[in-house]
Amino acid sequence: MKKLINRNRLLYITIFCFFFLILTLSPLSGDDWGNYLVGKIGLRNCFEQALGMYFTWEGRLVSRVFINLLTYNKIIWNIINSLLITEMIYSIVKMIKPKNKITVLCLVMLSILLMNIYTFSQVVVWIAGNITYLFPLAFIIFYLLDIKNSSNKSSNMKILLLTIFNLVVPMFVEHMAVLLVLINLIFLLIKYYKIKKIDRNYLMYTIISIFSTLLMFISPGTRLRSEIENIEFNQLNIFHKVLYNFPNFIYYTFIINSFLLILLEIANIYRIIKLKKNKYLKMILSLYLSIIPVITIIIYNLSQFIKVSPILLLWINQNSMLIGLYWLSYLLIYFYLVLNDLKTSRGKWNVILSILAITSNIIMLASPTWGYRTSLATYLILIIPQIEVMDRIKINKLIEKIIIVITIMVSLAWLVFYINIRVDQSKLEKKIASQLKENKPIIEIDSFPAYANCNINPTNPYHLEIFKKYYQIPPEKEVVLIPNHWRYIIMK
Repeated sequence: MKKLINRNRLLYITIFCFFFLILTLSPLSGDDWGNYLVGKIGLRNCFEQALGMYFTWEGRLVSRVFINLLTYNKIIWNIINSLLITEMIYSIVKMIKPKNKITVLCLVMLSILLMNIYTFSQVVVWIAGNITYLFPLAFIIFYLLDIKNSSNKSSNMKILLLTIFNLVVPMFVEHMAVLLVLINLIFLLIKYYKIKKIDRNYLMYTIISIFSTLLMFISPGTRLRSEIENIEFNQLNIFHKVLYNFPNFIYYTFIINSFLLILLEIANIYRIIKLKKNKYLKMILSLYLSIIPVITIIIYNLSQFIKVSPILLLWINQNSMLIGLYWLSYLLIYFYLVLNDLKTSRGKWNVILSILAITSNIIMLASPTWGYRTSLATYLILIIPQIEVMDRIKINKLIEKIIIVITIMVSLAWLVFYINIRVDQSKLEKKIASQLKENKPIIEIDSFPAYANCNINPTNPYHLEIFKKYYQIPPEKEVVLIPNHWRYIIMK
């Protein structure tokens, strides 16, 4: 037993060290350049600027404070982010309670490493996106694990910590705030159903999370921003907003998330096999839930790196009514299959997690702003029930070894990629310094791959302005991007 505990500890230490190395190699990019300059002025300015933005631009007070503090102190962010990613992987594994511990750990690790490459660039290595989206998700996953394992009684210290948690987490980002409120409401109702009385602690957590969410939504900054941005969308009624955003829901829930689709396919086939139905019906159902997802995985990933025929692109066109209806039917069948497992405690948790995952993107239907980072919670929480089901499948040693090898190979690929990014970053800094020393009117910089850190190339006026300030390039000088020549996707 002691040997097993030491091995598990070593595995998680290795995971922490891996992500710490990736984050250390990763440079600042996009909004991080400007946020670094805010933090550079001093600690007081970090808080004053965040409070000022609460009244002029956004209600995300907590995430803004962390962004201002940690972008300038990147080494501290490297440590905290590595800890949170490791904690998230640990919590998911503990939530599943696997029989095949190594296989499940590898699958959870791959869920991070094989998420959409643009999602990875926005929520793992880009500080602004990471703090806004991954930080609250890591806290919420740990919160879910605590709820799953908690007894009826809680210590005063735990109640205090969860009270602070419910006050702070909603002010990271809007849809995660609503998700936390929903979690509290669901478990408040579940506890009432079980003990036939209201749990005072969960009632308090619910009220506090609602209060904190309202503080964000009704902030003067949020109101002023809505009057400036997306005016036409904000004037739509809720029905038209949902109609407008339905293609985004399909795209960011299913089409971009290839690894999720692979796990869904395996788990759904297992669920179908367990159904007490006619074998021909089960075969048709299996094919219906498999063929289009496989085509989607192939075409989507090919389209990211090579030119694909417009006819083939129709299969991943979220604006197509047929594609939209297919994925809607896919979702309904998925919930039918998951609900068939309600008799077991694991099955009940899978239903709850599936509802929370899909709800995260449903909340976004009322928002004008979608992106890879906004779908992180849906992607990662929806993966948990699929890995839990896969843990029920008896996996032979060969398959387990293949999964371990894939995990190691993908980890090495990311490491090679970010070593090359760091080498290019060092060349970039030297090249800028050399051209400034020679007083050249045009500063030439080599482009990074678009799928590296979010907005790593200053291609719009705002990012170009803060790029110049960050690298101390005089505003009158012109910056020219030279196309990159990266080979094999991960190296130059």
